Amino acid sequence: MFINTLILSISSSIDAMGIGITYGLKKITFSLFSQIIFFLSALIATSLSVFLGNVISNILPPKITISLGALVIICIGIYTIIESIKTTKDFDFDKSNDIDIKESLFLSLSVTLDSICLGLGSSMLGINPYLFPILVASFHLLFLLLGDFLGKKLVDASKMHNNIWGILSGILLIIIGLFKLI
Repeated sequence: MFINTLILSISSSIDAMGIGITYGLKKITFSLFSQIIFFLSALIATSLSVFLGNVISNILPPKITISLGALVIICIGIYTIIESIKTTKDFDFDKSNDIDIKESLFLSLSVTLDSICLGLGSSMLGINPYLFPILVASFHLLFLLLGDFLGKKLVDASKMHNNIWGILSGILLIIIGLFKLI
């Protein structure tokens, strides 16, 4: 159960690295307060989705719940790949090169949408409902900051498309969902 929880939380968060790289390349910074808002909104949204998934799990039979959870994860994987192919949205609305509180909230909710659906589906598969939201929020922030750091270091040297992280995340989610269906 821990390994599934860890893998799903990483795969739902890894696209934050691509966003971080994008912002790092643009030399956009994240204030400490923006980082806290980013973390808390991911934590709260994922916690609510896991709670809702657990409610659904208590209503539906286990076989249906497992299949439904796996299908949700596969659909999120496909959606993540499609969204990653599109251009990354810029949440620095005021073009200040600093992500403020409001921008951090919008950015976090955008990145967390996948985790909300993934939390719903994963809770039906029996992931740890307490650890998953904490790991998702932690990995969201970690990958965002790591991506930002790498983007700033690789401004001129980067040849890799920044959306590759979202595509890899989507592929991983599809594989996890398919394994759960088998």
